[in-house]
Amino acid sequence: MLHAGPAPRSAPALALSLAVSLGLLVGATTPALAADETDRAPIILYQVRDGETLTGIAGHLLRDGLTWRHLKAINQLDDADRLSPGQELRVPRTWLREETLEARLGQASGEVQVDGAPAVPEARLRAGSTISTGSNGVALVTLPDGAIVRVAPESRVRVERLRRARSTKGIEVRFDVEQGEVQVEAPEQPADEGRRIELRTPKAVAAVRGTRFRVREMPGVATNAVLRGEVAWIGRELERSVQAGFGSSADPSGRTTEPEPLLPAPVITVPETPLRTSSADIRFEPVSGAARYRVLVSRDRA
Repeated sequence: MLHAGPAPRSAPALALSLAVSLGLLVGATTPALAADETDRAPIILYQVRDGETLTGIAGHLLRDGLTWRHLKAINQLDDADRLSPGQELRVPRTWLREETLEARLGQASGEVQVDGAPAVPEARLRAGSTISTGSNGVALVTLPDGAIVRVAPESRVRVERLRRARSTKGIEVRFDVEQGEVQVEAPEQPADEGRRIELRTPKAVAAVRGTRFRVREMPGVATNAVLRGEVAWIGRELERSVQAGFGSSADPSGRTTEPEPLLPAPVITVPETPLRTSSADIRFEPVSGAARYRVLVSRDRA
């Protein structure tokens, strides 16, 4: 059983001491590890079960090249053969073996393509898959943990990463937004589940764990608008925290702007909801400061 703990923060002297200790404990037969794998990586706590051995735990959890000696060293175990049920072992998240996952194309309306071919219902998406939408196309992608990714019209998005570290619940997802707009609705999760979703544009990256937000990539600017929760908006030199109700942009050099309040959505009046006629008047009062409006009409959730 695994749950997350805070990443260790070490002073230089302590980091040097840890490195020396690792060298003594692991021995010449164990491959050396980069300092950031232990000093910067989030730490996962693994709870030992009855009958488990350090060798067995390492074989199940750790990526290739890592052995029980690494676990013995980082946990400063005197006797690797004596583990107690319920005992907690510290494991850097970067040490864990990765499992590849699949997402599902839940709904698609209008012109939608997956990897250059017309989209089919319930299509499976993996790392490397590309979603393209035409002027009237919208796609809803369901991630393995239930989060929804909405690809807007005239967009092109590549699934760059879709994985989970072994024996953890949190997924790691990255979409490269090459063109257009993507919106994410990710329900809140317990902090120890460790979900991370990134929308990466050529200009900046939006990274979240649980929230509702959208990112748009255009030729001269990338924008980020947060509707719920909080988003880390990461440019070339600076990371900004964007709270719900605010937005920020990034220019082609990766410079991000100070978050600014989003304009309120107009209050729309329609004769009935859902609409049951072929045409209807949709009315709303102008919003002060708005340059233009966008209205999406769909037969379903997409």
